[in-house]
Amino acid sequence: MSRKRPSRLYYFFVCGIILLSIAGIILFFNPIPRTDLLFLGFFVCLIIYLETLSREWSKTMGYSLAAVTFFPVIYIFGHSAAILMGAIAAFFGSIVEKRKRLAFIFNISQIVLCILIASLIFEQLGGKAIILVWQRMFTFILAMITYICLNFLLVTVHDVVQEGANWRHKLKRMEILGWLRSSFGTNFVGLIFTLFVDAHGFPGFLIFSFFLVQLSVLIKKSTQVSVEKKVRQNLEQELLVDEMTQVYNFRYLTKWLNEPIDESVTILFLDIDDFKLFNDQYDHELGNSILIKLTQIIECCIRDDDIIVRYGGDEFVVLLPGLDKEEGYNVARRIVDEINRLPMVANQAPITVSIGVASTSEDSLDKHQLIRAADQAMYTAKRKGKNTICLWSAQSGSA
Repeated sequence: MSRKRPSRLYYFFVCGIILLSIAGIILFFNPIPRTDLLFLGFFVCLIIYLETLSREWSKTMGYSLAAVTFFPVIYIFGHSAAILMGAIAAFFGSIVEKRKRLAFIFNISQIVLCILIASLIFEQLGGKAIILVWQRMFTFILAMITYICLNFLLVTVHDVVQEGANWRHKLKRMEILGWLRSSFGTNFVGLIFTLFVDAHGFPGFLIFSFFLVQLSVLIKKSTQVSVEKKVRQNLEQELLVDEMTQVYNFRYLTKWLNEPIDESVTILFLDIDDFKLFNDQYDHELGNSILIKLTQIIECCIRDDDIIVRYGGDEFVVLLPGLDKEEGYNVARRIVDEINRLPMVANQAPITVSIGVASTSEDSLDKHQLIRAADQAMYTAKRKGKNTICLWSAQSGSA
């Protein structure tokens, strides 16, 4: 299967960001004083470590701790050093993520551009020359917010242009609120890091770096636990789902039966009429397609919170929490009517179902009794001529 080639618009956008970042570097990059190089070397080591480590879990958690290191560099060393740090972080991050060439260059360029603009805003508004601490911090926070918003904008536009998706779909898929929460949370740590290094110098850098390293290890372990838990949940879910029809299986029903009743529930017990004869006369592949079609019809007739269980063979149980018997009967009627609208299969008699209905709200039964009652009502529907619905009652066993 051939991959779709990026559009011209995508190339224009990426090349535009690359050219803007190159122009910014040419116009604003200044030589870094030699006295700062040793301190910046420690920052580089920290950035590489955090970038390579956190990229292992950043896709799951939605952020990277490497961005935390940008802000102390902006505050203490200025925009030239910050551009260098950002380029190094993006370079190693792109290698770890195995980005393709154009995406590789774009990632470096957009990080450099975001850092450059945020740094220049901080410096043009006074930067460290601002005497009042609260004014200086307000200016610095404004620069941080600029970085966050610009980074979000560029990444979103990049993905929209690359995928040809619409804005709403992309923003919904990105879970914008969650992304912004994680970004502001990470950058808040960056603000604390900045204040700590500014107050305590190199010793403060070492202490906070140790904290960041331990934090990254802790997040990595918690992410691994979260991923493993999700894998186990998915495996457990697969064990509870019928492979062919993709509805719950009898194992799920057994689990449900052993749970306490926390609200009233109505049960529909469905059986396809004369399905064994159908399978004997035709192949099982056609029979399987009928079962799949039946589950699709049931899904269209029930609510999102209702549950379909393949009881076994051609029998299905539908759990309708919060509904009484009359409401359950109405659901069953919709199912029967929809199935009766199906075209005949192989020019034979149409597919029909018999349904039994029982409810905890009126029949005062526990779950196990409820299943048996609905089953009995279903067999009564069979005896009454099939393709019909019967309500279970305590007086007669069915109605």
